[in-house]
Amino acid sequence: MKEVGTNQRVRQWMQANRFAGKELAEWAGISKSAVSQVLTGKTGISLKSIQNILEHHKELNARWLLTGEGEMYYKKALSNSNPETKDRIIS
Repeated sequence: MKEVGTNQRVRQWMQANRFAGKELAEWAGISKSAVSQVLTGKTGISLKSIQNILEHHKELNARWLLTGEGEMYYKKALSNSNPETKDRIIS
């Protein structure tokens, strides 16, 4: 069984929310070409970029993103979201 790393979880999170690479580049503070390299596994995502993403998306579970443990989103953040956001997160 192939291990799923942080890069794959970033991709999974982006796909679940239909985020574009341009958005990730902005949130992570990296170039669009760096995003492409992260998403294809050519390079790892830096801790600073992860911190930047988490600052913009407080609902995203840092433990899940870094280790794969737990759920993608904090339950409290999900319960406080508006219905439209909940639909995007759950579907």
